[in-house]
Amino acid sequence: LKKETLNSHNQKQLHLVRAWYYQKYEDHKNMALHLAEAAPMLSKKEHAARMQFILGQLHQELGNREQAYDSYQQCLKSNPEYELSFYARLNMYQVYQLEGSSDLKKVRRFYTKMLKDAKNVEYKDKIYYEMAEFEYHNDNTPQAISFYKSSAASSQNNPRQQSYAYWKLGKIHYEDLKKYELAKAYYDSTVSVMPEDEEMYAQVSSRQAVLADFVTQINTISTQDSLLQLAQMDSVSLNLFLDEVIAQKEAERKEQEKLVAKNANRNNAYFASDGEQPFRSDAGSGNNWYFYNNAAVGNGQNEFKRLWGDRKLEDDWRRSEKGVSGGGELADANADAADSLVVEEEIDPAERLAAEKQQLLATIPFTDTAQQEAHHLIEEALFRLGAIYNFELLEKENAIATLLSLLERYPATEHKPETLYQLYLIHSQQELAGAIDYKNTLIKEFPNSTFAKLAENPNYTEESLLANEKLKKEYEVAYASYRAGDYLAANKIIRNAKQSYPETDFSDNMRLLEILIIGELEGLHNYQYALGNFPEQYPDSELLDYVADLKEKSESLSKRLKEKKGAMFVEYFNQPHYFVMLVPKRISTDDMNASIEAFNESNGQYNGLNIGNLTLDNDYNIVLVTELAGKETAWQYYQEVALNNSLWEQFDKSKIHKFVITKDNFQIFYQSKSIDRYLSFFESNYY
Repeated sequence: LKKETLNSHNQKQLHLVRAWYYQKYEDHKNMALHLAEAAPMLSKKEHAARMQFILGQLHQELGNREQAYDSYQQCLKSNPEYELSFYARLNMYQVYQLEGSSDLKKVRRFYTKMLKDAKNVEYKDKIYYEMAEFEYHNDNTPQAISFYKSSAASSQNNPRQQSYAYWKLGKIHYEDLKKYELAKAYYDSTVSVMPEDEEMYAQVSSRQAVLADFVTQINTISTQDSLLQLAQMDSVSLNLFLDEVIAQKEAERKEQEKLVAKNANRNNAYFASDGEQPFRSDAGSGNNWYFYNNAAVGNGQNEFKRLWGDRKLEDDWRRSEKGVSGGGELADANADAADSLVVEEEIDPAERLAAEKQQLLATIPFTDTAQQEAHHLIEEALFRLGAIYNFELLEKENAIATLLSLLERYPATEHKPETLYQLYLIHSQQELAGAIDYKNTLIKEFPNSTFAKLAENPNYTEESLLANEKLKKEYEVAYASYRAGDYLAANKIIRNAKQSYPETDFSDNMRLLEILIIGELEGLHNYQYALGNFPEQYPDSELLDYVADLKEKSESLSKRLKEKKGAMFVEYFNQPHYFVMLVPKRISTDDMNASIEAFNESNGQYNGLNIGNLTLDNDYNIVLVTELAGKETAWQYYQEVALNNSLWEQFDKSKIHKFVITKDNFQIFYQSKSIDRYLSFFESNYY
C-alpha cells in the first residue's frame, strides 16, 4: 500500500490501521507516529477529539511532555463531550512544563478551580488524586498524603480509583517513610477494593503479603516480650498494672461511645429535617472518626471479611438463610437494638471489668511450659523478621541487628547455621568487617550443613544440581526396573547410586523408591517400618505428606487383613474349579481375554472353556476361566497357562496374580476379597 497512490480517505484509513497494528504489538512509539498522521484528517463525527486524547496519552507515556500537551489542547479544540474534556484538561497539567514558583501556583489554582466546579462533583476523587500526584512529584509529601486520603474518601462508586489512592499511600509509607505498619494497613485497603483485573494487582497483593508477615512478626515479638515481663512481676505490681490497663481501655470505650452517639445524633437530625440536606464533605472529620481514618477502615474491612466472609450489603446479612421478617427493616433494627440493650443490662460493669482482668491474666505465661512456648514464638519471629528485612525489604542494617538479636537471645537456636550464613553473606556483600568470622564459625560448628558447604564452595549449589540430575537419571532406570517387576535389579541400581551420590536434594525420592521395593520384597511390616523412619531421615522433604498417606493406607490394609482372618476357605477339592487372574486396572482385560482364548483354541482339551470378567475392587479386575473338571485338571491348566512366559510377556506379569480355586471357595473369596489369605491357602494346598 505504501507504493500505491492513495486518496486522503484511504491514507487516513491506512494510518489508523497501522496505528492499531502497532498497538497490538505494544509498539507505542510507532503507534503514536501513525496516529499523529491520521488525527488531523478526522472529522468530529470520526472522534477526532478522542484520537487526539489517545495521542496525548501516548506522548505522555513516552515522555514527550510538549507533544502530549499539544495533543490535549487539540483534543479540547475539537469540542469533546464533558468527560473527555475534563480528563484532557486534567492530563494537560500533568505534562505542564513548570518554570518557577508562579507556575506551581498556577497549577494549584487550576486544581482548586476544578474542585469547586459543580460539574466535577463526581470527579473529585480523580482531581484529589492528580493533586496528590502533582505535590508528590514536587517533593511535597505531607500534602500529597493529605490529597491521596481525600481522593480515597471521595471515591463513592469508583473502587478502581479508590484503590489507586490507597496503593500510593501504601507505597509512600513503605518506600519513603519506612512506616511498615501503616503501609500494611493501606495495602490491606488497596487489596480489599482493587479489581483483580488490574495489571498491578499481583504485585500489590504480593507486597501486602510481605507487610502482613512483617507486622505479624513485629507484633509477636512485642506481645510475647511484654507478657514475659508481666510474668516476672510480683502479684501486687501486676494487679495494679492490669487495673491501669483496664481503666484506660474503659476510658477509650466511653470516648468511643460518645463519638458514636454524636454521629448518630447528627444522622438523626439529617433525616428528621424537612427537605434534602447538602452532603457535607467535612462531616465527622477529624482523626477520631473511624470512617475518615483510612488505615482503621482498611483493618476493619479485612477483619470483617475474616469473621464473616465477603458478604453482600443486604438485609439480614448475618444470617446464613434469609427469611422474611415481619415488621420490615425498622422492626429488625429495633429488635437488634433491643437485643443489645438487654445484653448491656444483664452484664454488671464490675463483673465485666473483673472478667476482662481474668482474660488478661490468662494470657500471661506463668508456667515454665508457657514461658518456653513464648520464647519459641519470639525465636521464630526474630528469624522470620531477619529474613524479611534481608530478602524482602532489603534493609540490610535492620537484618543484621535482628539476626544478631536472635543469636544473642537464643544461642542454641535451630536456625543458627542459616543465620550465620545470612550474616556472612550480608557482611560480604556490604564489604563489612566480620564476614570471615561468621564463615569460620559456621564451618567449625556446622561442618556438614548445606550452609557451611555453600560458604566454603559458592558453586556447591550448581554442583549439587549436577549431582541431582545424574541421580535423577539413575532413578529413571531404577524406576523402570521396578515397574517391570525386576525388584532386585532396581535395588542394585539404587545401592550403587547412593554410593556415588551420598546426599543430594533428590535423595529423598530415591529413598522412597527403595521403600516401595522393600514393600514388594520384604513384606508389609518392613515396609511400614521404613515409611515410619522416612520423616526422621528427610525432615524437610516435599514428599512427607505423600509418605504419611502411604503409611496410613498400609496401616489400614493391615487392619483389614486382620479383620479378614475369619474368612476361612473350604478344603473340599472334588468339585469344579475356576482359573483366576487378578489384573491391575491399568491393563486391558480385553487383550488378556484374547490371549487366553487363543491358547484354549490351540489346545483341543480346553477348547470351549468360558472366559468372563468381573470387578474385584478399586485395584483389580478378574479374568475368570470356567469350568475345569476338578483339582488335577485345574492344576494342569494352571501349569500350562500360568507358567507360559510367552503368553504373558506382553503384559506386566509381576502385578498379575494367577491361581485356581474351587467354585465354593470362589464365592468366599469374592465376598471377602482376601487376596493374601487365599494365595497362602493356594500355595499350601495345590503346590
